[in-house]
Amino acid sequence: ELTMKEYGEFLRELLKYGRAAEVRAYLPQDFGKPLAKLSAQGELMPAYGKPSQNFASSPVRGVSYNAAKAYLAWRSKRDGLAYRLPHDWEWEAVCRGADGRKYSWGNLPGKGLAVVTQGYGDTGTFMSWHWQDYKDEAPWGGIHNMAGGAAEWTDSLYDPKAQKADPVYGQYAIRGNAWALPPVGLECAFRTSGQPDYFHPTFGFRMALDWPVKRLESAAVAAAAHTH
Repeated sequence: ELTMKEYGEFLRELLKYGRAAEVRAYLPQDFGKPLAKLSAQGELMPAYGKPSQNFASSPVRGVSYNAAKAYLAWRSKRDGLAYRLPHDWEWEAVCRGADGRKYSWGNLPGKGLAVVTQGYGDTGTFMSWHWQDYKDEAPWGGIHNMAGGAAEWTDSLYDPKAQKADPVYGQYAIRGNAWALPPVGLECAFRTSGQPDYFHPTFGFRMALDWPVKRLESAAVAAAAHTH
């Protein structure tokens, strides 16, 4: 999952180039009020209370699909790699593994296996998000917080066949932790959705990258020019 610190680098860069309106639009939000703010030094910190290392290392949340896409466009240009959101089916396949498990850790729920806050009113600002303390790791290893942490935007429509009259028309699928719904919300199959401009204090995202990894042409040209 992307951390608040990593996301803050994106906002700081926007502010550096005078794009304050975009910064305001992309700041993490919590039901109409800010969840985070930029300090005078350009660091992303809790909107209320003192900065904390736990907050900086916690997953970014309170962001819309549009904000996630804007971050990925910026990060792709910076790193010269074509980052994207995972597809809906990719996310579930990684969570389930080859044995098709119900949760990332197995088939039975249990306490202390995933990062879970105490309902929607708890934004997790001052809790520990240390993933090593939990069993929430995808079967193939190296991918953590599939159930706990933040719910995550995907790049797949929730219902590709939905018509304009359908409530979910144009909404994107969201996977992962629904903070107030354990254990159902922790299942690999759990899905919800939102319009591209919708935000929620539990919605974040993680990056995906196609394999084999290919550098963006513009970045490769720039690197070649720099070496001559």
